[in-house]
Amino acid sequence: MQKATLGKTGEDTIRRLLVEDGYRVICSNYRGIGFEVDHIAAKENILYVIEVKARKTFAGRAWEVEALGITQKRKIMARGARHFLSSGLFKSRCSEVRFMLYIINQRGQIWQ
Repeated sequence: MQKATLGKTGEDTIRRLLVEDGYRVICSNYRGIGFEVDHIAAKENILYVIEVKARKTFAGRAWEVEALGITQKRKIMARGARHFLSSGLFKSRCSEVRFMLYIINQRGQIWQ
């Protein structure tokens, strides 16, 4: 499976999972200057900023924070969350913002 196809499939799978679990997905692939957030969702007055990492396999370095680029991605996700909250797109009140990471492999196995 091509990298772009794997990523899109992973993001779509996680979006469906979120909806099935009662989250309201507000937007996907939210982009701006210097950031991109895979999904922004809400549930019970909590706003979730969600990153999806798709990998062919969970073997090797797939689990390592450095290999996933999470350290830098946290800053990017925070930038995206601040932008989203100040944009006026989210009309509800939220008590907090949480960041979530999903890792999915090409067989559809998910780690959160």
